[in-house]
Amino acid sequence: MAQERTAPAEYFNDFDPEKMAKQLAEQLAAKKAAEAEAQAKSEGE
Repeated sequence: MAQERTAPAEYFNDFDPEKMAKQLAEQLAAKKAAEAEAQAKSEGE
């Protein structure tokens, strides 16, 4: 029976730091893009 994973991935052997770093970078880029878009909208009014 597979053990249920309740802990974060870094507690397991298959944790991939490069993959996590890429995900975090993508999240940050998306957040910055959303903030820039909101800034542009508020300036355009």
